[in-house]
Amino acid sequence: MNSSFKTKTLPIIMTLLTATVLTYLSIFLAKKDINFKVTEDIGNDIELVETAIVAVRSVPESAKIYIDGDLQDKITDTNISGIKKGKHTIEIEKEGYEKWSKEISITDDNLSLVHDITANLVTKGGSILPITNNGIGNFFISTDGQDIIYTDSTSVKKGLYKINLNNNPLNIFQTEKKLLLENTKKFTYSNIEDVQFSPQDDKFIFKLKNNYYVYDLDLSIFQTLSLIEKVRLLLEWEETKSTVNSKLLLNHGLIEKQEVANIVKEQLKWSPNAENFFYIQNKNRNNDEIVVYNLEKPLPVGEKIKNKITIPKNTYSVEWNSGSKRIILSSENTIRLIDKNGDNNTEIFKGNIMKKKAFSSPDGQKIIFKTGFKTDNIGNLYAVTIR
Repeated sequence: MNSSFKTKTLPIIMTLLTATVLTYLSIFLAKKDINFKVTEDIGNDIELVETAIVAVRSVPESAKIYIDGDLQDKITDTNISGIKKGKHTIEIEKEGYEKWSKEISITDDNLSLVHDITANLVTKGGSILPITNNGIGNFFISTDGQDIIYTDSTSVKKGLYKINLNNNPLNIFQTEKKLLLENTKKFTYSNIEDVQFSPQDDKFIFKLKNNYYVYDLDLSIFQTLSLIEKVRLLLEWEETKSTVNSKLLLNHGLIEKQEVANIVKEQLKWSPNAENFFYIQNKNRNNDEIVVYNLEKPLPVGEKIKNKITIPKNTYSVEWNSGSKRIILSSENTIRLIDKNGDNNTEIFKGNIMKKKAFSSPDGQKIIFKTGFKTDNIGNLYAVTIR
């Protein structure tokens, strides 16, 4: 082999060969949805470093993306490649919304998978809209979250009212209210103390002056229940709920039968999309624990089936937000929204939370609760905007 070939021709051949190999390798890796980085040292050694792809979305979109504190040159919704193995913090920011963050872990096991992240952003300082204006007493939400039943002792027609929240504008001028039971000389329905809905939300049991009644919402009639009849009917409803819970759990197929038998004994609260549920258990003297199961198929990369969220004992109400991604926590003076895995615990409202409970509007864009802005006010229903 002559010196001219060694010094001129051979290097050219080697360069072309290297470029060809890298081209085919990049096509192969691209087909397998794997990113890589190429590093070359002085000795022309080539090292391939596999990296991951993160799909970042937000509601609403067009939000800034930070990875480990570095602002990216893309906005949501987008894919970001070149994420190395290890733990990373993803932060989403949009003007007018609370900052959202999530920690992800890129490992050998999930390196070739697309990490799908969706940030449900919360409006900063959301507007508060009144739903009622005459003052209300007790209020109750149906099992499916579509109806509110409340007592009214200040309107011209006093008694028990119902508001259907589905496709109903939530403000005092447009919200349609239906009078279910008007006060009479014999019955003061505005003093109803407790309401319990059937699993189908077509009936509810209410208590008035130590007596029990069942109201049929389809027929708009009610009848008296003896204590034995009331207990029997509630047991039937609980049995129905337990059967439904067992079927849902087994149909998902992600939980062992023995664990299902134990879980179904708890007071399960299913998310509106029936892909998640939680129950609450005691943790210690000062705290309780929300045990959240995520049964989505396929389970998002990096997410766990079972999560535990610690909450203080003075958390009086725990409810799903209608989007099935977040949980509403309400205490005596705050309402908070938290991701179902425990991330992004955000304060939504601070003030007097009457009845110490809050729940989601059907569209998931508002949180409904009772409050009064004057010390002598008996309170009304309000909706605070979160999106």
